[in-house]
Amino acid sequence: MTHKGDYQEPEFRKLRADEMRVKLVDVDENGATVLLYTTADAVRAILNEALGPFGWTCEHYEVGKAVYCRLGLLSPDGEFVYKDAAGTAESGIETDKTADSDSFKRAARCWGVCEELLSFPKLRLGKDKIVLSSAQDARGRTYYTTGERFTVSEVAYDGAEIVALTLENQSGKKIVWQRKNGN
Repeated sequence: MTHKGDYQEPEFRKLRADEMRVKLVDVDENGATVLLYTTADAVRAILNEALGPFGWTCEHYEVGKAVYCRLGLLSPDGEFVYKDAAGTAESGIETDKTADSDSFKRAARCWGVCEELLSFPKLRLGKDKIVLSSAQDARGRTYYTTGERFTVSEVAYDGAEIVALTLENQSGKKIVWQRKNGN
């Protein structure tokens, strides 16, 4: 019989390049910042591979305006052990669905799923690396955007840390990033 004190959390595989998503944020006249994330589908695939479809469960609930996910992993004694996390949604279309997905991914990260994304530093792509466009809002203020979309074509790890990454835009231009010592 396994005792609750003997429970060891399972190990999960790292994200593949095709499971990572890239969002460019903080776009200004000098460039944009790269944000890496993944999808709820990728998280479900990782959980299913490691635990099987009956080895985990989740449910969503609300506390005030926050959406939480309660993610349980089946312990050796046949009981689910839970960790919870709140999610957020960007304003716009399908905010409930976005909050559900975000809370699920955050709860999974509490278990160590996709935690490698936390190791990726703030990466700034300068205006020499991306195409920027400027426009003016209704008040005459200038803002910047980019129509470029990037995917991750390659990723390398050292343990739980991302140490190299290749981004590729829709026209095939590649940007290679490698972790420097201490960064």
